[in-house]
Amino acid sequence: MSALAKLGKAAKEPIKRQLAKRGIYRLETGPPDYPTWNNSRDAVDAFFSDPNRVGDYLTADRIAFYDEVAELLRARIGVEGRDVADVGCGTGHLLAKLNEAKSRIGYDFSEAALRIARTVCPDAHFEERDIYDQPSSRFDIVCCCETLEHMFHPARALRSLWDMVRQDGMLFLTVPNGRRDTTLGHINFWSPESWNVFLHETLAGAQIENAPFRDETGCLAFIGPR
Repeated sequence: MSALAKLGKAAKEPIKRQLAKRGIYRLETGPPDYPTWNNSRDAVDAFFSDPNRVGDYLTADRIAFYDEVAELLRARIGVEGRDVADVGCGTGHLLAKLNEAKSRIGYDFSEAALRIARTVCPDAHFEERDIYDQPSSRFDIVCCCETLEHMFHPARALRSLWDMVRQDGMLFLTVPNGRRDTTLGHINFWSPESWNVFLHETLAGAQIENAPFRDETGCLAFIGPR
């Protein structure tokens, strides 16, 4: 694409989006305690209890995200015949894309989100569970997508996720690229470099493969097998 064409394309985008892509525009303004409140159980339950907010949340791009994650898991690990868990499963759309799995279980601390998930993916099992809780089961594949950025104790959460993975299993993670993420309600903003450091420091000795995701708007990681 020529420089002139790039300028023409950029001119059609809102200035806020252009700046966000370049890492110049940062977080929206809001109450100082908004990130803390936004990530509370009460706030998340209120969000998923509001059909209008849920409708705005489930954009075509978000559904495409779940499609891309499902295809990545099929290509990199293989899902058929596997026991799969999704932690921070929200509305259950990712598990709904993995119907060839042997079993599917979704965990979330929001009962309101789980009520939606049970209608989206009725063949899966869903349980209310905090990410910091010690696991009672282990799985071939554990997914945790767009969740760790909300955590006040992400290292503790990551170790809990790793404890859910079987000896020959795999942990799959995604987070936004902190250089581009402008979401006021997020707690953690990892760049690709700091994401790599965080993973290796928290799970020292684990096999970790991390990379950019979705045109470098996100970061992913495959961790395992042990």
